[in-house]
Amino acid sequence: EVDPAELKRMKCIGRGICGAVWEGKWQHARVAIKDLDITGSEDFQNEYMREMLQAFRCEVSRLCRLRHPNILAFYGAVTKAPKLCIITEVSHRSIFVCLYLGGKDANLIKRLDIALGAMNGLLYLHSQNPPVVHRDVKPENLLLCQDDEIVKVCDFGLARDKQGAYLQTIHQGGTLNYIAPEVHRGADVDESCDVYSFAIVLWELLSLSEPYKDKPAQSIPGIVGWGGERPSVGCLSERLSQEVSESMRGCRVDSPADRPGFDQI
Repeated sequence: EVDPAELKRMKCIGRGICGAVWEGKWQHARVAIKDLDITGSEDFQNEYMREMLQAFRCEVSRLCRLRHPNILAFYGAVTKAPKLCIITEVSHRSIFVCLYLGGKDANLIKRLDIALGAMNGLLYLHSQNPPVVHRDVKPENLLLCQDDEIVKVCDFGLARDKQGAYLQTIHQGGTLNYIAPEVHRGADVDESCDVYSFAIVLWELLSLSEPYKDKPAQSIPGIVGWGGERPSVGCLSERLSQEVSESMRGCRVDSPADRPGFDQI
């Protein structure tokens, strides 16, 4: 538990649905401070607030037990309302920067190294007991750290522990372009949804193109979930080995049971 008086917020470096992320200082160290914004609500007992607080506490509990070179390091949290926040190591750059702000200068080997780092972090999550399913794998949640040499998976706000054969959740997780087809269809979900999302990120890293950029956003659930459309691997075949191309295709198949695990890629 961190004393909120010890935290100094210096610069906002991101903002999401539930609050802002700040670069700051804690005990003379540079850190990232992820706030859970519950201002404006005096009733902490309403259903929505209970869900937010429960999700926050689960995220903190989960982060406490995750330690891996490719997982963003967790330092502590403020868990007493109303000043709720999570403190982690800080990074200003996601692989989104590599993709769209100078990404064409990153050679193919560097981009494959980025993908390997992300895959190792996700493999670690899936190897936990119970497995941790991230549910929102996308470029913005893969950070570049240590002079861009290390990729770290971040943002576990949508992550869930898989206690049985499938996740026990009624809420769809993920970001539209990266959501697995079974999630679009409202079907049962397990860790293979992360494998699918990773394959879309890998395609994006290798093609330096945004998936479905020419498609209306409202059409994506239909064309992916029911129509079977995927970003074309054919345009990459000249630059990739057959093994990499086939692996990418296998990770994007419609049936979750037919996708490989990260330990098989």
